[in-house]
Amino acid sequence: MLRRSIRGIALIESDNRTFICSVVYYDIANYSTKSVEVQIKLKDQLNRFTTEAIQNVAVNDRIILDTGDGA
Repeated sequence: MLRRSIRGIALIESDNRTFICSVVYYDIANYSTKSVEVQIKLKDQLNRFTTEAIQNVAVNDRIILDTGDGA
């Protein structure tokens, strides 16, 4: 595997491996206007759904970023 950088962007080159990426963005409408109790329940439910959806993806093969409201 060869690692190099072009204009500060890290690249990984591999002769025999294809990388496929999916990006999923969730938005809970009016999340920040809800009570803290409701926000926690919604976030817990979203985390359960996400965990179930990606259960077949190896932990080392996924990146999860919780960016918070409005990011």
